[in-house]
Amino acid sequence: MFDISFGELAVIGVVALVVIGPEKLPKVARTVGALVGRAQRYVHDVKADIQREVNLGELKQLQSEMHDAAQSLRNTVQSQVDEARQAVGEVQSQLNEVSQTATHTLAEAQAQLDAVNQTVAEPLAPASSSASSAAAPSDTAPSAAHAALPAAEASPPSAVAAVEAAAPLSSSSKPT
Repeated sequence: MFDISFGELAVIGVVALVVIGPEKLPKVARTVGALVGRAQRYVHDVKADIQREVNLGELKQLQSEMHDAAQSLRNTVQSQVDEARQAVGEVQSQLNEVSQTATHTLAEAQAQLDAVNQTVAEPLAPASSSASSAAAPSDTAPSAAHAALPAAEASPPSAVAAVEAAAPLSSSSKPT
């Protein structure tokens, strides 16, 4: 600590023995030893406090770095979530558009089917009534019309063919 050699300590001890005397020297030595011990503990405590402050500074720096990394990760995750939400929104809007288009197309197809069914039913009704009330020019005309009606109800493409097939029959079965 002070870089005192053994020889210097011996000189100090001899001077203390002469000045203090042999009776009080042990008490003084104990007191000096206690004071030196307190000084050493104090120096040790100061060193430990300084070391704790350095470590605390390092921990604060590490905490700051971790906080920055966590914030960066949070921002990255948030941006990814936002992008995913935007993509889901786009897909949802596209699905809505497709759904609306499909609903519109389905409604048009239903309207066309209803029109075809009505067109098929109108020529058959007068043909059926004229065939039952008067003698039909041909016995196959009503049965062909009846055969066309179930085909029209079964599937829309065959309904068009049934209307085309029923049109000549209904005009030939009408009374002139």
